[in-house]
Amino acid sequence: LWRGVPVRELLGDLLPRPDVKYAQFRSMNGYRTYLPVNLLDHALLAYEMNGERLSPEQGYPIRLVVPGVYDYKMPKWLTAIDLVADAPIGHYESQGLSGSGEVQTTSAILTPRARAVVDGRVHFSGVAFAGTRKITRVELSIDDGDWMPVPFVDAVVGSWTPWQIDWTPPAAG
Repeated sequence: LWRGVPVRELLGDLLPRPDVKYAQFRSMNGYRTYLPVNLLDHALLAYEMNGERLSPEQGYPIRLVVPGVYDYKMPKWLTAIDLVADAPIGHYESQGLSGSGEVQTTSAILTPRARAVVDGRVHFSGVAFAGTRKITRVELSIDDGDWMPVPFVDAVVGSWTPWQIDWTPPAAG
């Protein structure tokens, strides 16, 4: 649970400006990264986590928290924010990571952990995540077979979405 100042509130009238496309964030340790300004709507300059002042490990005195982006886009120990027209190249971007840092849709199969047929069926379960987007479909393909739709509970934006399905193998073995 984060507490801090919304970036949009802090920047106020500086955004939107036609000449500003990115915010560059600089840290005490020399780290810098940038985000497109459209990703700052729900960004927070956090000074507390779970009701306590940030520890040095968590970025004291202030860090950036942005829903839906990977951690490398949320620098700790912030010292400056620069509003710029062009995207500067940050450390991880120079190594080929995404400039926007937006979380990509991902999933994981959690069961079965080994070959397990019970009553002629195999129970598959897992989770799917799409950052600030909602999971709208889950599909499973077994042994390069056709993709089959998988039932899942109502998806909640920003949360892992559990799914499960029982599958009957076409033959023993």
